[in-house]
Amino acid sequence: TTTLLPFLDTTGGFLLNSIRLFVGTTWLGFLLAALGDTTKTWVKQQQQQQQQQQPYLVTSGVYRYFRHPNYFGEFIGWTSNAIVACLTIAMSFLSNKAVTTTAAAAATP
Repeated sequence: TTTLLPFLDTTGGFLLNSIRLFVGTTWLGFLLAALGDTTKTWVKQQQQQQQQQQPYLVTSGVYRYFRHPNYFGEFIGWTSNAIVACLTIAMSFLSNKAVTTTAAAAATP
């Protein structure tokens, strides 16, 4: 079946479910980075409209929970993306080994 959020699907093996989890984490990390950029841009526009000359420290939105949501989101996104790559290589290696073993067993009389 096709779901709206395929990384929440729990059918499949451990590696496939782990890949789905980390793909979702990648998306969430980059979403956090985008929200941080959007919040900072919005606050700067508001500051400019109010003609404030002094610098303003953004403490609302995602900045309430993270001091640097852009950096943290990028870190989460790229790290989980690298984990997905490693898990995909492992899954490819293991499935290739299983196919080779099955083919060798079938060829043996």
